[in-house]
Amino acid sequence: KTIGEEAFWNTALKSIDLPEGVTGLLSGAFGCTQLTEIKIPANMENIYYSVFDSCSKLKKESLAVTFRQA
Repeated sequence: KTIGEEAFWNTALKSIDLPEGVTGLLSGAFGCTQLTEIKIPANMENIYYSVFDSCSKLKKESLAVTFRQA
């Protein structure tokens, strides 16, 4: 499953722990100015550009991901 473009754009979301079933994050998915923490599961396959656009308060990210070049 993929979180779509601007899915959480301009929301009051402060933290999120993505479940293992989420394997993709599209552009601008988390354009939320209040987001401070996010946990991304190890099975993440695709993270597009500008996923965290406007997330100026994002201070903690937990990435259990090993990135590979496509």
